[in-house]
Amino acid sequence: MGGPRDRADVEARLEAVRAIHGPWNSNIPLPFGAWTRGEKSPPQGRLMRILQVVRDFGGKPLERCRVLDLGCQEGLHSLAFGIHGAQVVGIDARPGHLARAAVARDILELPHVQFLEQDVRELSLATHGRFDIILCTGVMEHLELQSQVNLLGAMSLMCTGVCVYDQRVVHQPTHKLTVPAGDFGGAIVEEHGAADTPEQMAARWWASHKNRNSFWPTRPAAIRMAAGSAFIGLYQAILPTLASGGATAKVPNESITFVATRNRAEVLYPYPSAEE
Repeated sequence: MGGPRDRADVEARLEAVRAIHGPWNSNIPLPFGAWTRGEKSPPQGRLMRILQVVRDFGGKPLERCRVLDLGCQEGLHSLAFGIHGAQVVGIDARPGHLARAAVARDILELPHVQFLEQDVRELSLATHGRFDIILCTGVMEHLELQSQVNLLGAMSLMCTGVCVYDQRVVHQPTHKLTVPAGDFGGAIVEEHGAADTPEQMAARWWASHKNRNSFWPTRPAAIRMAAGSAFIGLYQAILPTLASGGATAKVPNESITFVATRNRAEVLYPYPSAEE
């Protein structure tokens, strides 16, 4: 379709996708002063800090990076990295999200940003390849325990640089679950009711895609989960937290943003001769 001619053209494209797939959730700035939600909003402080964390840990300019954005929704993060020159693949399971993301991408004229309709639980090195940067924000908290362990393992094998991911953790465990990777304390959180239909579940864009319950680990359990992967380093980034989940009143929790690295292949000993 090409880039937009003027503000009216941008608005017409937004309205066309809105009529089919519903309103926008993210407010993304577009050419000619247009915004996906209609009105200008304050700067995306959290996104700005994620960009800075990736720049600090990534080791090379974004225009030389391949980026994977898991649970990309309407492309807020994918498009920002694309604007900075990165080759981006955004993955989301909901077609409405991806339809809106594709419209914003075309308006911004970012052909190096690609969107795929897939479940993050299907992520694999064999299918998707390797990436310099992996983003997984607001995804882990909507998965069951085994799916979180699997996703961390897949990301650690696919990441050649830095992975930024959010983990919703509880202060006190209410459950102890056992999977092949070990025992993990945390809380089982209801995402959908037992009688909810697949259509009702799909309509709740802020909740899990298919599973009716998710698992929120304690902070020590979350760290042990990452320690079982192929990541070499794990750090905590101090970012504005995500909105609390629906079970906040029942389960005190917080969102932690972890920065996991794979780009440090050499172990540096303080006194090499003493380690011999």
